[in-house]
Amino acid sequence: MLKKIIMIWLVSCVGLIGGVAFADSLAGNNLDDSTIEKNVKSALDTSEHPGNYIVVSYKQHVLLAGQVPTASVKEDAEETTTKVVGVVKVWNYLKIQKNETTADIAKDSYLTSMAKAKLLTKTDINSNNIKVITVDRVIYLLGDDVGDKKELNQVIKNIKSSKGVRDLVNLTF
Repeated sequence: MLKKIIMIWLVSCVGLIGGVAFADSLAGNNLDDSTIEKNVKSALDTSEHPGNYIVVSYKQHVLLAGQVPTASVKEDAEETTTKVVGVVKVWNYLKIQKNETTADIAKDSYLTSMAKAKLLTKTDINSNNIKVITVDRVIYLLGDDVGDKKELNQVIKNIKSSKGVRDLVNLTF
């Protein structure tokens, strides 16, 4: 009986230590990504980079999405982002067009929630490893170790065919 109790205690300790190590590694990635996002936003937060855009980092891969007034602003935003310490890759999905309205942004929020809900219903997809961002009715999926790729592709088709979705960009790796 004592051996069983000791075994259960040891297994619990290993699980707890493993869980703490996993949580620490996640916190480290999140801290690095939030620092990168802050640094990129700071570098772009000048009159030289007007527009309405978002900066999202996932494991040092940065997504730029939104609206800018000119091609030169789009190109300069990417170049500036590339120079920020810690940035490994830049996905530049900035569009040259007028800024979204508040109503458009509200629709984007709804589409993000809808996409997240569809991802959550699939047990073979690691939805916790996927960031979902929507800008101008285009849904962006960022992540890695996402689980079953076939299942993810089926969900992507389902999301793409949903009312209001203009497109879906899969940036999972």
